[in-house]
Amino acid sequence: QTQAVTERLLAENATFTGLEPMLYLAALESGGQGLKKDVVQKLNLPWRRYWARYFDIVLYGYLVYILLFPSLQNDFLALLFLLVAMMLLEPLWLHIFATTPGKAILGITVTDTEGGKLTYGDALERTWLVLWEGLGLGIPLVTYYFLYKSYAKAEANEPLPWETDSDLTIRDAAAWRYGLLFGLMGLMALLASLLIITWGG
Repeated sequence: QTQAVTERLLAENATFTGLEPMLYLAALESGGQGLKKDVVQKLNLPWRRYWARYFDIVLYGYLVYILLFPSLQNDFLALLFLLVAMMLLEPLWLHIFATTPGKAILGITVTDTEGGKLTYGDALERTWLVLWEGLGLGIPLVTYYFLYKSYAKAEANEPLPWETDSDLTIRDAAAWRYGLLFGLMGLMALLASLLIITWGG
């Protein structure tokens, strides 16, 4: 639309002294709807994103549990190692695959604003902002407050702090993806129970 108005200015040999700006401004505004359609909307699927995030956190916890149990009996240290696992693994997954295990299962991809993969630095910063402003560092009760704030922002179509330099896209909304996600979480819970019985015995 801007190009068309510029070409019109050139064709009409418009000069600064004889310019009638309202005519050209009206021509620009007439294309407003078209310009609005070009704006990429942020993905607003808070519950799908929540379950993808929940799966990833369960996976981090599971890995920490497998590697450190039964030597790790302190809840604070368990949380600390879980957060370290998240900071180590998630940026790598986002940088290499443009997704995480939970997001991949639910068909969610994370890219930069140009559609390319995040740099490792951007992925690391995004993960830290999720951890700090989205999960409240995993501190009991505090986490629920931050989750509620994030949910309210997503429902209001407000950008979340970690999304300013990234975009989310969804492959599809197939119901089987939730079945796979919860099925895998159930399998991990079963295996963890068997390990507790085995190691405990």
